[in-house]
Amino acid sequence: MNLAETIIAKAVNWYEQQCYEVTGNRGPCIDMIHELYNQAWIEDHTSEAYCAEFVSVVLKQAFGEFGKSAPIYTASAVGMLNAARAKNITIDKRATPGAVFYKKSSAAGSSGHVGIVTKIDGSDKFYTIEGNARDPNTGREGVVNLIRKFSTDDSIKIIHVENYVKIDSRSN
Repeated sequence: MNLAETIIAKAVNWYEQQCYEVTGNRGPCIDMIHELYNQAWIEDHTSEAYCAEFVSVVLKQAFGEFGKSAPIYTASAVGMLNAARAKNITIDKRATPGAVFYKKSSAAGSSGHVGIVTKIDGSDKFYTIEGNARDPNTGREGVVNLIRKFSTDDSIKIIHVENYVKIDSRSN
């Protein structure tokens, strides 16, 4: 498996666990994401948004499979975008499987939203797995699979972590 496939597999694994919130950014599976992101969270037990924590955990797990550190690791969506810029990671509007998408938010106090691109469908539509999002089928918040379109949302940017480092797929 290459890096992009590994990133997707890690995201899918979380999705398949049916990670839904029980209340306000909390629940057994969601708490695991918080704890894996930051062990100190166990003591704080905060109810913070976790989309960037989810992506950070997925990237840490995927890059770890190849003996590498995740190139971006933060609890802030805009922090991911800024860290990618600081590391000269390619950012554009071309969705590719294994990349991270960033969506700017106009909501007060929000730093945006991030998730993992799992599949593309033409040049306009792409599929994602995201934490801290609403499942359109159940209405529940959690780690969900969504479809996004560039044509209806020009505030989306793609962070290409899936090709940040060249990883030999034979090393796995």
